[in-house]
Amino acid sequence: MVRSVLYILAFILFYTSLQAQTIPIDNKIEVFRDSIQYYLQKEAPKDSSYLVAFSIGKYYYLLAEQYALNYTQLDTASGKISPLVYYDSAMQYLKLSTKKNKSFAPAYYYLGVMLSQSNDDYKNVSKYFYSAIKLDPDNFEYWLTSANYTSFFKQEAAISQYTKAIELNPSDYRAYMGRAAARSHPTQFAGDPQIRLIEEDFAKALSLDCDSAEVLLKRGWSRLHNARNYDDAILDYTVVIKLAPDRIEAYYFRAQSFYLNGQLTEACADYTRWKELGGTGWIYYIKEACGISYEDWYKK
Repeated sequence: MVRSVLYILAFILFYTSLQAQTIPIDNKIEVFRDSIQYYLQKEAPKDSSYLVAFSIGKYYYLLAEQYALNYTQLDTASGKISPLVYYDSAMQYLKLSTKKNKSFAPAYYYLGVMLSQSNDDYKNVSKYFYSAIKLDPDNFEYWLTSANYTSFFKQEAAISQYTKAIELNPSDYRAYMGRAAARSHPTQFAGDPQIRLIEEDFAKALSLDCDSAEVLLKRGWSRLHNARNYDDAILDYTVVIKLAPDRIEAYYFRAQSFYLNGQLTEACADYTRWKELGGTGWIYYIKEACGISYEDWYKK
């Protein structure tokens, strides 16, 4: 068994060194690669006591962390290196960490984080988040991240998880914003009691130290699609454009709000500005707002 592990480690070292010889890498990648080499070359303790078992689990976790850092932080747009090299390795060592130490919550948590980036299997991803939460039930970030993922699949479960996160840390705006977004649904209408709860959560998020543009983008979406409150949606998107002019989606959604509010000239102006700033994709109501077909719009 020991010999097999050594063969595997030797292969990984060989493969890593081969990658270093054939792929151009910048200084940041070299720092990560040095970290990987350091953890790969460490001597894993052989004692079977609990403390050593914990250190073995953490050893694999630290190794996985180096691969995860590569996967999440590398600029892969240049095509210099495939992120899957690091993703697969991170997953491998995180799973080893949970096998060696079944009570090490961070390994389960990051398994969920990594898997959620490439997998929409709700049950498979959530089991890792639930394992981490069970081991460390007072960890705010665990509840928040799990809720963020759950919100794509199970609304009520996500709302419950956001509520728990708020109980643990009532001063973090992200949980209020997330719960408001989880409650939002396009089939709601202005008289729906959920709208009041959504508005309360957004207001609380904005009262805290927060990324105001992010919160207002989400509140604008809710006001546009849920409450059908086009005037207030327009106000939210207008503030976003002032605070964060790089968030060009604010022009897109403000254009929709203008159109639905009967302000066709303003809607066309926002669609035009959105396109000038690099916006691409389907445009709702472009024919009605600007008097031009979708096909002709992109020929301009």
